[in-house]
Amino acid sequence: MAILSDHLGLGLAARLFHYAFAVWVSVQFLYNFAMTQWTEPGSSRLAKPVFEVTGQFELDCSLGERASAEAKPMQLMYAPNYCERCQYWKPPRSHHCSICAKCVLRMDHHCPFTGNCIGIRNHGFFVLFWFFATVAALSSFHYFQAAATGAPPPPPPPPATSKGGSATMAGFRRGARGSHRGQ
Repeated sequence: MAILSDHLGLGLAARLFHYAFAVWVSVQFLYNFAMTQWTEPGSSRLAKPVFEVTGQFELDCSLGERASAEAKPMQLMYAPNYCERCQYWKPPRSHHCSICAKCVLRMDHHCPFTGNCIGIRNHGFFVLFWFFATVAALSSFHYFQAAATGAPPPPPPPPATSKGGSATMAGFRRGARGSHRGQ
């Protein structure tokens, strides 16, 4: 950051903003990484079918608020899969992870970076973890590019001429009259 302040002419407020932004992104990245890694992704061991003898779950198919008072809720029974490895019923969208050796509710994948499955309970932390990793990478690239090019701050505008108007407008008037032709 000292390079940014020396070469780019950033003031104290801008440097403090960049430091605070970098610290905030780093803390968010580390927090979401730890929560992704150490939060239980969601086990299907506690999910038991309502009718355990047949292994069927009951699905509520009512229309919610649109249902009339005299309409009976439709009862739909479905049979989930049974995991042979875990010896438990698997609700819909749960899968067995061979690395963790357990069934995970709404399993997305087993993440090699965190060493944990990404499931129903840690998916939000995982998305934020990658979001802050991307923000940190893009801002680091921006800081590196600014420091590597050593781009100085833009020059101040030219002073006004005695004819009225700025030097830029005077140059434009000369160019409009064709004073630059023949060079």
